[in-house]
Amino acid sequence: MSPATIFDVIHEIKVPLSGIIGMAEVALEEEDTSKNKSYLMDILNCAQKISEIVGGLRSYSRIAKKEEQILVDIHKVLEDSLKMVRLAINTTSVEVIKRFQPVEKIEANMGEIQEVFTNLITNAFQAMNGKKGRLILSTRSLKDSIEVKVSDNGIGIPQKHLDKIFDPYFTTKNPGEGMGLGLNIVSRIITKYKGTIDVESKEGIGTTFTIKFPIKGDGNGKESFGRR
Repeated sequence: MSPATIFDVIHEIKVPLSGIIGMAEVALEEEDTSKNKSYLMDILNCAQKISEIVGGLRSYSRIAKKEEQILVDIHKVLEDSLKMVRLAINTTSVEVIKRFQPVEKIEANMGEIQEVFTNLITNAFQAMNGKKGRLILSTRSLKDSIEVKVSDNGIGIPQKHLDKIFDPYFTTKNPGEGMGLGLNIVSRIITKYKGTIDVESKEGIGTTFTIKFPIKGDGNGKESFGRR
């Protein structure tokens, strides 16, 4: 296994594993035992995510088999990713604003799409560390695609780094805080589904990632859904 593959796997496992630990700690301190079922379901979901990652090691390629692709509910993915990251980072200082419009589902591998938004939301939370943060998740349907925006009011990205952030191993984090693979993985997955990702950022103001996924078919039988 190449070093890049090893780092990919470590990066993928880190967030759901942290989620399991965080939720277990919350459950241990919870005096109302009737809430334990909800905590256990979250732990189970994170554990299943890790199981999928480990099972995928039989192939070093990140190309998912066609039979593993389903119609993915982007809003559910955003909600699940947000919950997982909140458990992993354990912060309550971030206000989350959801601006979900009805959008079509996309045909994709659920695990890969969740990885995209888990990475982006994790980066947003880290960028807002130490300040009263605001995360905005928005979706809308365009003519031939669906658009998702992940915005934060964090520290921002220096202009000189904007054209490098998707490069493998590029990171502005301190040593030990990241391998510089997260956004590269995000870009690779989005490219696989013929989508696009753009970034706008200003230091001290914040960052917005805009992702677009093409909608397949001629419009017949498209399924759309709104905010949950």
